[in-house]
Amino acid sequence: MELAEIAEERSKIALVDLMRLLSLNEKQAVYIISRHWDLVKTFMIGYLEAQDMKDASNSAKIMQNYHRIALQLLTNFFFTETGRALVRKPEKGHALVKFCTYSLSSLSPQVVEAAAKCLYNYNLFYGSDRKPDALIELQKLTMKKFAEILSEKESAPALGKGDNHPGLLIILLSMCWTMYSNVPLCMWIEESFKMDFMKVNGHLKQVCQNQDV
Repeated sequence: MELAEIAEERSKIALVDLMRLLSLNEKQAVYIISRHWDLVKTFMIGYLEAQDMKDASNSAKIMQNYHRIALQLLTNFFFTETGRALVRKPEKGHALVKFCTYSLSSLSPQVVEAAAKCLYNYNLFYGSDRKPDALIELQKLTMKKFAEILSEKESAPALGKGDNHPGLLIILLSMCWTMYSNVPLCMWIEESFKMDFMKVNGHLKQVCQNQDV
């Protein structure tokens, strides 16, 4: 973990990718989450949240690869009991939701899909249990970001064109699981976000011909 913190560029990517594979093991997940979460929060989440998600330069591609692998590492935690318990801890779980929502602003389709998959797993394993108010507020921001990127037809990843079927599918699944048994969020959508929600879904029905989506 300490090496991954101080490594640069491709070396950092290689080390985090190794951690991604190791995190599928229960003991390694315990080690990372229980003993080194502060490092994860600092050198992965905090570091990436400080980057420009709209940077389209060639040099930004290295950072986008690191971003994608970091999200995949966080998603792999949910394959373990320790990782699934993460959603019950507000400090860690809410930081993860906030980071994934921020990541949805990326120009990289791979980063956006990785963020949506992480949110999907978070909400899947949270299930139907009552969500705290702080989490509901974060999920409102997530739904707004979903609507924003699903409407965008020009700027990358331009999901509003309706032709990125895998990306659209994981985002729509993530939206569904965010709303699942979430009465306060659904009430907010009905009262304050209904028109935006209907507009996005109506647009996708027009531009996307894939039956799965």
